Amino acid sequence: VTVGFGTEVRASCAACAFTYANPATPSIAVVSPHTARAGDVLSVSGAHLDVAGVTILFNGADWGCATSSATAATCTVPSSRSAGVFEVSVSGTSGDGLVAPTASSVVVEAEVSMVSGNTTSLLGGSTITFTGTGFGSTVGGVSVKVSWWDCPVVAVTQTSLSCTAPAIPASEFPEFLVTGLQRRY
Repeated sequence: VTVGFGTEVRASCAACAFTYANPATPSIAVVSPHTARAGDVLSVSGAHLDVAGVTILFNGADWGCATSSATAATCTVPSSRSAGVFEVSVSGTSGDGLVAPTASSVVVEAEVSMVSGNTTSLLGGSTITFTGTGFGSTVGGVSVKVSWWDCPVVAVTQTSLSCTAPAIPASEFPEFLVTGLQRRY
């Protein structure tokens, strides 16, 4: 091992050793499913996940992952998690690990379980309220469209989102479905 101090001074130690070791490097090859909802369990596959001090994080947050073997772990999307894209990282006591590009992120979707206020005048102006999970808590952090028209968000919590129905030209007829919004001719 040779250690440099600036550009002029060096020290070396012939009896000292430093080794890069594959077994000391945790890695993630697959996170499944890639798209999940709050409360879903994610399966993580990789290598050296049982190395002491291994931590799997999503946007820097610990989702309570549990390692079951050197190649497998499970993580649960927190029920309080808002929808979004979350970067996956892994590290151990020896430093950062490796994450395959195909496993580098997880998409958490919002879930709509009910829509109220889904009948309005073509002139709009009424409040449409969506009930479900994963909506977040910032009005500016979420958007809603009725057909392709913006429905300005006026209130949002993790489980409820309200917007003001836009005015729709008489030639268009929006229809609300449990799975989302769809345009009908």
